[in-house]
Formats: sequence, structure tokens, C-alpha cells
Amino acid sequence: MRIQPGIAEWRLNLGRALATQGRVSEAHYQMEQSVKLKPDYTEARLVYARLLGDLNLPREAEAQARAVIDADPQDPLGHELLGNLRADSADFAGARSELETAIRLQPNFWRAQFELATVLARQGDTTGAAEHLKIAAQGSDQQVSAAAKQALQQLGK
Repeated sequence: MRIQPGIAEWRLNLGRALATQGRVSEAHYQMEQSVKLKPDYTEARLVYARLLGDLNLPREAEAQARAVIDADPQDPLGHELLGNLRADSADFAGARSELETAIRLQPNFWRAQFELATVLARQGDTTGAAEHLKIAAQGSDQQVSAAAKQALQQLGK
């Protein structure tokens, strides 16, 4: 990094490593630099947005997720992240819209299926929630599948 500080991918990787060590302010700086160096680097924006969300900086996190979607409206990861951020701020209609878009773009996006089910349940739509939980439960992501099966049991479905 000292020799070639201008490589966005390296800064993102360093930021990830720092975050796993709990060195959050340093991770924040490295990820921010990664995005500044390469504004179209959507992976960096997604990782940075998640960190910002974890730091309880929802507006900043949403701006990063929105930048991903602005760069590529067909990116399901950007829509899924924005949906999560909106759910966290109790904007369930906005969350639902973004998660539905993520699923339309990638139907086997098991995590988005599960997250949409959670939003629907929070809105009182247990039937719709159960439909998406059943899809998530059949998916290949074992962690999401297990969580979906547990949620279905809790719903009595």
C-alpha cells in the first residue's frame, strides 16, 4: 500500500481485514478511499455500505447502495442491500419494493427471498411471508434455508 496507494481493490481488501480485526475506523477509511479511487467499483460500495449500516450511518449506507443501483439497475445485490437498509429504518414499502426487484432480477437469491418474507411478516402478511420462506427453505444457501425452516415453524406453516 505504501508503494502503490492508489489501487482500490487493495484498499478494499485491507478494509475488510481491518474490519474483521475490529479496527472499524481504519476499515472505514480504507473502504472510503477504495470508493473514491474507483467510483464504479460496486463491490467496494456494497461492502462499504454494509459497514456504514453496521456503524448506524443509514443515510450514508443508503447512498452507497443507491450508487450501486444507479451504476447498474440490474444489480440484485444493490437492491437487496437497499431493501435491508429500508427495512431497518421501518420503510417497509420501500424495503418490499427493493427486495421484490432483487428477486425479479435473480429468483434464486435465497437471502432476498428470506428478507422479503421478514418484511411481509412485519407488515402482517403471513401468507405472503410463508410463500417466500418456503422458497428460501428450498434454496442452496444452508444458513438461509435453516433460518427459513425455523421461521416457517414459528408461523405454523
